[in-house]
Amino acid sequence: MMKIRALLGVVLAACLASACVIVVDGDDAKDVSVDVTRGRPSTCEAAAHASLVGKAEREIDRSSLPSAFRIVCHDCQVTQDYAPNRLNIQLDKDNRVASVRCG
Repeated sequence: MMKIRALLGVVLAACLASACVIVVDGDDAKDVSVDVTRGRPSTCEAAAHASLVGKAEREIDRSSLPSAFRIVCHDCQVTQDYAPNRLNIQLDKDNRVASVRCG
């Protein structure tokens, strides 16, 4: 019974942590992301950059991105810190933009 409670605690903590990140993929380009840990809107402009989804990495105009951004390759490791003003551009295995999100 203790193992089940511990497992449920871990699952609950993971669910709460994941609530901080809103992923914007293709047609779901509504910028309603909120930093739930601080209760204020995120400022990474994910919806404004949703049109990047599907584009090749080389097609990204970095001058149009917010000052805080990172491009993450398909199998690259990244830090797990949450920065509501940072735009994360996730690439797929073909170096095309799979998603954009705050964090």
